[in-house]
Amino acid sequence: MPVACRHSRLYFWPMPRLLFIVLCAFVGLLAPRSSVAQAFDCQPHAPHRVVLLLDGKAVDLPEMRGKVRRWLWEAFPERELRLKPLRIASHHVLLIGPFADRQEAMAFIRRLQARWPDFMHMGLVWAVWAVSVDNWRHIVRADSFRGYPEFYPTCYP
Repeated sequence: MPVACRHSRLYFWPMPRLLFIVLCAFVGLLAPRSSVAQAFDCQPHAPHRVVLLLDGKAVDLPEMRGKVRRWLWEAFPERELRLKPLRIASHHVLLIGPFADRQEAMAFIRRLQARWPDFMHMGLVWAVWAVSVDNWRHIVRADSFRGYPEFYPTCYP
């Protein structure tokens, strides 16, 4: 049976409202907020790739891909590194790999930063990140790098 509210002429059912308040308190308000960066896992021994995040509009992708491929052949003639162009959200991405683990991917990035090839001088590379295969799958499924810039320094010092 509905109960009349003293301050208005509205009627309400006290039990469903009480259940709603309890549900909101335990599920929504008291639950810990999950960070987007928590969606990524630090996996130092997993296979890795290196991501070159490019400007989505100003880049001439075939030319950039050719310059990166030429540098890979010159700098790593003994390795069979693959170069795969992709698009995530509004950015062009060049995926380089495979690397056996985090250490090998970070060594590649350090060598890239030390030599600073000509394609890095053009200002079209926004970021260079190492990424494990599982984290890369998460990025592709989400079609976004959201949370990865915050996660990266925690796993890749």
